[in-house]
Amino acid sequence: QGKIKFDGFFKKDERHGEAIVYTKKGRLEITYAEGNPVNPVMILSNDGTVYKGDVDKKANPDGNGELTHPSGLIVKGIFRKEPVTGEYTVTFPNKNVFVGTITYPGPITGLGKLTEASGAVYEGNLVDSKKQGEGSVTARKCG
Repeated sequence: QGKIKFDGFFKKDERHGEAIVYTKKGRLEITYAEGNPVNPVMILSNDGTVYKGDVDKKANPDGNGELTHPSGLIVKGIFRKEPVTGEYTVTFPNKNVFVGTITYPGPITGLGKLTEASGAVYEGNLVDSKKQGEGSVTARKCG
């Protein structure tokens, strides 16, 4: 178990108000009300990953949020301790945007719509972030 450092305020022996919490995994920028986190919260992990969104009482991601990876991959949707299948928006580092049903965390695999930075739109399956299986592409009109 690592040490946790809390820099903030207390009210009636409970964490209360804006605070920064330091853990072995990173830093949380959080607001407390009578000891409980008030959503949304920002979690900055030591590996450069940033989560902004809802958390549980232990300040673990739990609910709607946005996760930004150091690679530039951005995932918006539902976050829980266990993988969740649901509607997500995934922005890839190349600025392609996928909106569809996936199980996250996990590889970007599911059915939905991929709008490429070029303007082309693919509707169909992604498997490990790549088009695969049945689908259709509508290219942006040139000229």
